[in-house]
Amino acid sequence: MIKSFLLPVIIVFSTISIQAQKLSNERSVDKFIKNQVNQKNIAGAVVLISRKGETIMHTAYGQQDIEDKVKMNTSSIFRIYSMTKPITSLATMMLVDRDSIALDDPIEIYIPELKNLMVLEKKGLVESENKITVRDLLRHTSGFAYGIGLGTSKVDKLYDKNHPLFVSNNDQMVQRLSELPLQNNPGEKYHYSISVDVLGCLIERVSGMSLSEFFNKNIFEPLEMNDTHFKLPESKVNRFCSHYEKGLKLKESYKSSNYTKDGRQSGGGGLVSTSSDYLKFCTLLLNNGIYNNDTLISSSIITEMTSNQLPPGEGVYKRNNEVGIGFGLGFMVYLKEWGKAGHLGDYGWNGAGSTHFYISPKEELIVIIMSQKAPYSNTLVNGLKPIIYEGL
Repeated sequence: MIKSFLLPVIIVFSTISIQAQKLSNERSVDKFIKNQVNQKNIAGAVVLISRKGETIMHTAYGQQDIEDKVKMNTSSIFRIYSMTKPITSLATMMLVDRDSIALDDPIEIYIPELKNLMVLEKKGLVESENKITVRDLLRHTSGFAYGIGLGTSKVDKLYDKNHPLFVSNNDQMVQRLSELPLQNNPGEKYHYSISVDVLGCLIERVSGMSLSEFFNKNIFEPLEMNDTHFKLPESKVNRFCSHYEKGLKLKESYKSSNYTKDGRQSGGGGLVSTSSDYLKFCTLLLNNGIYNNDTLISSSIITEMTSNQLPPGEGVYKRNNEVGIGFGLGFMVYLKEWGKAGHLGDYGWNGAGSTHFYISPKEELIVIIMSQKAPYSNTLVNGLKPIIYEGL
C-alpha cells in the first residue's frame, strides 16, 4: 500500500523538476534564429543554454556549408577567434595559482625583448613611465594596439605596416612587437589589443611548453575538450563550418582553411571549438574552478578573474560617463544591473566570427551562441539575451 502511494508522488515531483529546467519560450529563440537564416544574415548557428548544471537547450539551425548543402549540427566546429582569449587568460592564471608568475610581475622578466618600450605621444616618442605587467596584459591596459581594423590610433596604423601577428611563431611576434611603440603608458587606459597574444608567448616561456601542449595538458584533457584545437585534424574537417561575409558570400571554405595547417599558435584568436567543448570551459568558471569534482584552479583566482580590474573611469562600455561594463582578467564584466540585457556580475566575451558566450552567476546560467559571420556582428547575442532571460 505504501509503495503504491509513493510511486505517483515521485513521478509528479520528477516531472516538475524536469519542467523547471526548460526554457519557457524556446520557440521564440527558434523564431529569432530562423529569421536570421531566412533573411540570409547568417548561414547557420548553434545555440546552447545551460542552467544549474543542466543543458536546457542545444539546437542547430541552417547550414554549416551552403555550397555543399551541409546542415549545421550541434557538433559543428567553429573558428572561435577571440573566444580563445579567456582560455589563454585561464592558462595564465593557472601559472599565477602555482606561483610560477605573479600578476604584478613586469613582463620583461619573461620576455626581455619587450623591455624599455617607448610611448608614441603627440610630441613624439617618450620613455614609458610604467612597466607592462602580467595584469596589464590580462585586462588590456598594456599600451599595445591591435591594428587590422580594430583600432584607429597612429600606433594601430604602424602595426598594419608590419603586423606582429603575421609571423610563424610567438618568438617572432614579440621580436616584431619590440620594434613598435606603445600608444599610452601601461596601466592607465583600457584599449583592446594583442596583449593576450603576448600572454601566449609568456606561457610558452614560463612553462617550457608550446601553447597547445600547455592547453592540452592543463585545460583540454582535464575538461575533455576533445574538439578544441589550434590545428584542426583532417578527420574533423567535415564538421568544420565555412565562413561567410555579408550576403552569404564565401569568405573561407571548410575545405581550404589555414586552420588545417601548421602556424603560429595564437593565444588571442587561434582556436577552433564546438559549443559542447566551450560549455565545459564555462562550467569550470561558473563552478569556481571545479569540474567533475576536480579542482583545476583556486576559487579565489576565478573570483579575481571575474571581478573588474580596470583603473577608475576606464571601461568597455560607458553611459553618461559612468562605467557600465568593465573588464576582469580575461572577460568583460557587467558592473550594473541591466535587467533583460544582463545582470550585475554577468561576464563573457565574443569572437570575430560572431561567436559569443556569457555566464550569469546570479542565474547559474551559461549561454553559448556560435555562428560564422564576417564582419563581426552582435545581432544574435543582443537579440537572444532578453528572450533567454524572459524564458528562465
